[in-house]
Amino acid sequence: MTKTRICLWFVFVLLAASAVDAREKRPLGVDDIESWQRITETVISPNGDWIAYKTEPWKGDSKVWLYNKKGDKIFELDGGKGIAMTHDSEFMVFTIAPKHEQVSELKRKNTSSEAMPRDALGIHAMRSGRFESVKNIRSHKIPERWAGWLAYQVASPAEKPGVNDVESHQTKHESAQNGFRLHLRNLETGEIRSWPFVTEYHFAAEARRLFFRSTGNERELEPGIHLYDLETGQLRPVMTGKNDYGRITVSKKGNMLAFLLKPQGEAGSADFSLYLWTDEGGAEKLVDNQAKGMPDKWRISEHGRIFFSDDGRRVFFGTAPARPQRDASIPDDEFPDVDVWHGAEGLLHTVQLVNRDRELRRTYLAAKDRKTGSLVQIETEAIPQSHLLDKGNADQVLLLSSKPYELQSMWDPLLHDAYLLDLTTGERRPVVKAVRTPPQPSPSGKYLFWFDYSDYSYYTHHVASGKQYRITEPTVLRADTETNTTFDYNEPYGAPAWLADDQALLVYDRYDIWKVDPRNKRKPENLTKSGRRDRTVYRLIPFAGIENALNEKEPQYLIGVNEVSRASGYYRSSVERPSQPKPLIAGAYRLSLPQKAANSDTVVYTKETFNLFPDLLVSDLRFRDSVRISDANPQQADFAWGTAELYRFTSLDGRPLEGLLYKPEGFDPSRKYPMIVHFFHKSSDQIFQHRTPQFSGSRIDYQFFVSNGYIVFNPDVHFDPGYIGESAYKSVMPGIAALIDEGFVDPKRIGAQGHSYSGYQVAYLATRTNLFACIESGAPVVNFFSAYGGIRWESGRARVAQYEHDQTLATIWEAPLRFLENSPLFAMDKVTTPILIMHNDADGAVPWSQGIEYFVALRRLEKPVWMLNYRGEGHGIRTLKNQKDFQKRMSQFFDHYLKGKPMPEWMRDGIPAVDKHHNLGYELRP
Repeated sequence: MTKTRICLWFVFVLLAASAVDAREKRPLGVDDIESWQRITETVISPNGDWIAYKTEPWKGDSKVWLYNKKGDKIFELDGGKGIAMTHDSEFMVFTIAPKHEQVSELKRKNTSSEAMPRDALGIHAMRSGRFESVKNIRSHKIPERWAGWLAYQVASPAEKPGVNDVESHQTKHESAQNGFRLHLRNLETGEIRSWPFVTEYHFAAEARRLFFRSTGNERELEPGIHLYDLETGQLRPVMTGKNDYGRITVSKKGNMLAFLLKPQGEAGSADFSLYLWTDEGGAEKLVDNQAKGMPDKWRISEHGRIFFSDDGRRVFFGTAPARPQRDASIPDDEFPDVDVWHGAEGLLHTVQLVNRDRELRRTYLAAKDRKTGSLVQIETEAIPQSHLLDKGNADQVLLLSSKPYELQSMWDPLLHDAYLLDLTTGERRPVVKAVRTPPQPSPSGKYLFWFDYSDYSYYTHHVASGKQYRITEPTVLRADTETNTTFDYNEPYGAPAWLADDQALLVYDRYDIWKVDPRNKRKPENLTKSGRRDRTVYRLIPFAGIENALNEKEPQYLIGVNEVSRASGYYRSSVERPSQPKPLIAGAYRLSLPQKAANSDTVVYTKETFNLFPDLLVSDLRFRDSVRISDANPQQADFAWGTAELYRFTSLDGRPLEGLLYKPEGFDPSRKYPMIVHFFHKSSDQIFQHRTPQFSGSRIDYQFFVSNGYIVFNPDVHFDPGYIGESAYKSVMPGIAALIDEGFVDPKRIGAQGHSYSGYQVAYLATRTNLFACIESGAPVVNFFSAYGGIRWESGRARVAQYEHDQTLATIWEAPLRFLENSPLFAMDKVTTPILIMHNDADGAVPWSQGIEYFVALRRLEKPVWMLNYRGEGHGIRTLKNQKDFQKRMSQFFDHYLKGKPMPEWMRDGIPAVDKHHNLGYELRP
C-alpha cells in the first residue's frame, strides 16, 4: 500500500468515525453477540504472495477470505473452513460447510443424518482465479513437499445402487468399512483418475507417488495395497488379495511402505504381521509374533503407529502383551460388575477407569533394523515412554518411566526416571532418577536436558560420554519464576531452542534470553543484555518451529513486553553479537506471535487494544509498511464500547497492586455507576487485550456489561501461602474502597462474579463483607475438607495435591484450622448478600456436590440464593444455547440488584421441574 493509499484510508476512517459519533451509539444486546466474528484460521502460501483466513461468528456461517500480500482482496466464500495451500502456492483448497440455516431447518424437521447435506470441497487457482467445487466430500489431501495434484474421496448418494461383486454375487456398497471412491486430480489440467472402495491413502512427502488401500472389486481393482506413480502414470500392486490389512505408512521418499497384514483365512486371529515393501524387493514379511526379539506372549498391535527413521534404516511399530479374555461361557448378566480399589496400587482407581479404553489400546514401541535385521523392544510395561534421538537415526533412545512414583503422585508432583537404550546392543543405562521435568533430547541427539526443581538449575547429559553437567545456577542465571506467590515450588521460565549442531541451549530468565554451553565450559551469556534493566520481557519468536535448531549466524526475532507499561514490540537480535535488541515496531498495544511464510519474509500478525479488534496485518520482517487485510467486525463502531486503564492501589498489608478498570462510553466522573468486580489471580497484564463479545460459559462478558453502563473492575490478587481466601479479601477490598473514594462508583450497587478458583474467592468474600449487593459464584469450592478428598472426574485424579502444594500447603491432619478458615461453608451464617450459583452436574474439575453444599447451606439459613445446573455440561458451559441462557440470566440478576430493574420470573418464583421444558422464566414482572 502506498503512502497515498494509507493517507486516504486514514482520512476515510476519520470521516467514518465522525459519522458514527454523530449518531448515538447503542449498548450491546445479547442477540448482537451472535454475529460477532472471530478469525479462527490463517494460512500463508509458501511463497508469501497469498494470505487466506477464516472468519466465524458465534452463530451462523463461517467465511473464507483470500488476499494478496499487497492487501488486495481476491476471493471470498461463505461456509469455508480447513484452508490449505499447495506447496507451489498455486492453489488453495478448503472444505465448504452447508448453510447453517439450511442445517437448522432440516434438524427441526427431524431429518436423518444420512439425508443431511455434506461438505463440499473448494478449489481456487491463484493465477487464473478459477474456482471449482466438488460436492459430498468425505476427505482430501494434498502433497506435503511437492504440488500439482489433489486426492479426495466423495460419498456416493444414498440412492445410488451398489457395485456387484462377481465372486460373492452380492451388491457391495460404499461404507467406512468397504471404503469410498478415491479421485486423483491434476490441478493444472483437471484430469482425474479414480479407484473404488479405498479405505486409506497417502501421498509420499517428497516423491510424486500415491499409495492407497482398497477392498476392491473384481471389475476395476483387486483388493489390496496399490501405488500410483504420477511420473509414469502407472498403477502398481504392492500387495493384493482379500487379506485383513492394517494401517500403512509411506517413507518420505516414497521408496518404502510398511503395513500390517493378517493373511486371508485368518479373520478370527488377532495376529498381524509387519510387512515392508521396497522399490527394489517388493513386499515381504518383516516381523511376526514369533520373531527373535519379540517379548514372550506379546504381539504386533494394530493400534500402534508405524513410521520410519529419517534415514529409513529402522522401522518403528507398536506391540502389546496379549491380554487374557473373559470366559465366554459366562453370560454378561452372571458376571459381577464391580470396581476393586486397592490402597497400594499405583494409580488411583478412578484414574485407571478414565484411562481404561486407552490402556486397552496401548502399544509399546519396537524397532526393526533393516541393516542388521535385529529387533529391539524399546518400551515395556515398566518403562512405557520413549523419545527418539536425531529423528530416529541415532543408535540411542531416551526412555522414561514414572511407574515407581505413581502412588505418591496422588499428593506430590509426578516424578520420572530416565534411561538411554542402545538399539545396537540392547543395553540400558540410567541417566537420572526422580526428576519432575522429564529429560528431552537436543535436536541432533547429542544431549539430553532437563530442569531440576531441587536446585532450580538446568542439567545436560552428554549421550556419547555419559557425563552429566549442571549448566545453570540461580546465582548467575535465575531460570525459575521470581514472582510465584501460590505454589510451594517455582516453575522454570523455559528453554525455547538449541543452536545448530547442539552447540548451545537458549534459556529464559524473567526478562532476558541466555546462551548456555551444554558442557558448562563457558559461562552463560546474556544475549539480550537490557531486559532486566528496562524491565522488558524478551521471548523468541519460533519462526523455525520449536523443534528445530537455530542458525547462529541468522538474525533472530523476538517479542518483547514491558512489565511496567505493558507495551509490546517486535525486535531483531543476534546470537553472534549479543546486544540490546533492535526495535522494529513497538507501542501501547498487544502484539500476537507473528506467522511467517515458509519460503519468504512475508509475515502476518495482529495488533490489539481494548478498542481495537486484532485484525490481520501483512508485512515483511522489517514491520515497516503493514497492510490490513481483514475488517472482521465493522459493526463495532455502532456500539457503545468504553475504555480500559490500569488502576493502582495498595493492599491491606501495604503491598502495591494493580487492576484493570473498564469504564463505559462517555464516562462522566460526576456520576455514580454500578460496578461488577471480577478477578482470578493476576490480570493487569491484559490491559491491551481486546475482549471480543462472547457468550462465556463461566464468566461475565466484559464488553457486554461495560457497553450497558457498568464499570468492571478486575484487581490483581497477591496470595499469602496457605490463606487464599483472606488474601483475596486483603487484595480486592482496598481496590474497591479506593474506587468508591474516587466518587464515581455507587457503593450500594457493587456486585461480584467469579468462576472456579475465583468462584471460591467471591464466595469467601461474601462471608467477610456485606458490601456487595449481589454475587454470582460459578463452580465454587466452599468446603475444603470435602473438596480435599474429592475427585477431578475428567482425569480421575484426586484433588489432594492442589491443596498440599498450593491452596493450604498442608494436609487436613497437619492444619485442620487452616482448612476451616479457608472454607466459606462454615461462615455461611454471616452471609447477607444474594447469591447466584452456577454449578453443572458433569463438572469434571470441581465436584458438583460443592455447589450443592453451598446452595443447601444458604437455603437452610433462609438466605436469598439461586442455583443454575446446565445438565450434562462440565466445568464451563460449552454449548451455545446454554451459554446464551447463562449470559441472559446473569444480566438479569445483576440488572435487578445493581440497576433496580424488575426481578425476572425465574428469580421471583423459580421454574418448577414440570415446567422446565416450556418456560424459561425470562419475563420481567414488577
